[in-house]
Amino acid sequence: MKKAARVKQIILGVIFLILSVFSGIALAEDDHPGYANGIPVLSYHLVNDLQNDLAVPPAEFDRQMKMLQEAGFQTILPDRLIAYLKEEKVILPEKPILITFDDGYRDNYTNAFPILKKHGFQGTILMIANEIDDNGYLTTNQIKEMAQEGFLIGGHTMTHPDLTKLTAGELSREIYGGKKKVEKASGKDAKVFAYPYGFFNLASFQEVQDAGYQGAFSLLTGLNNPKIDNVYLMRRIPVFRYTDFDKLFLALKANKPKESLLDYAD
Repeated sequence: MKKAARVKQIILGVIFLILSVFSGIALAEDDHPGYANGIPVLSYHLVNDLQNDLAVPPAEFDRQMKMLQEAGFQTILPDRLIAYLKEEKVILPEKPILITFDDGYRDNYTNAFPILKKHGFQGTILMIANEIDDNGYLTTNQIKEMAQEGFLIGGHTMTHPDLTKLTAGELSREIYGGKKKVEKASGKDAKVFAYPYGFFNLASFQEVQDAGYQGAFSLLTGLNNPKIDNVYLMRRIPVFRYTDFDKLFLALKANKPKESLLDYAD
């Protein structure tokens, strides 16, 4: 009798433990409904009134940032996203989001920068190193100012080539050399990288890590989730001039999981 009672006690204890674990998981998910399915990263290029598919008009960009702010989104920088993907301890807001800009166009400073600051947002600039101080691109002083204001200046190669077509030496010059030049301009560590055109292969994937980058952005769409995503292939959601942002906003607000190749892509 005593043995049977002991076995019953052990079984009940195991059941209680299992229920406690699962209830704890459910509680953890309920604690973070704003990013239960992952964290979004928006990808922009130009912010101006030119008739260019890559150019989001400043008034529209302001509207988009206002919608995000009023919905309770708060921007984070890539280091916190990377920690989240590695399942490290990191403090995140209820609705985290990242705002990134590829290439480093000068209107990122003249137009996007003041709008982001107005809404209490930070951004990440992925800079083509050889374009620093060139016509139409960010100057060294602008890069330093943005970095001092809490923006992260990352790398986007030296000259924006297709990395899959380069030799080992060319890859090093583009990725590692570009990183060093961006860091010299900003005065801070260029922690993240973006693959030009979204193109990568095993050699470029490895070179990005060897260069000392903590993570890299791809053009794969959807939310970033630690269960399925790699820090060197972080997902981004592109925003173009023709993007139906109202529709995209509803998906972001719902933290909608990616169900097809066309989700979060316009």
